[in-house]
Amino acid sequence: RLVKDKQTGRRRGFGFVTMNVQGANDAMSSLNDNEFQERVLKVREAKEKTSPENSSQAGE
Repeated sequence: RLVKDKQTGRRRGFGFVTMNVQGANDAMSSLNDNEFQERVLKVREAKEKTSPENSSQAGE
């Protein structure tokens, strides 16, 4: 899934892929830091966002 800016509709330069664990590990090790269409790819596991009220920094 390619992520788009909500206001402009333009792609934001990143996306998400769902795959099995072995496929993900293979993709991360073989594609990370490689160049594609004049851009360096950064391939890593997505982390869920934490909301500010759930953060340990909240209220400090």
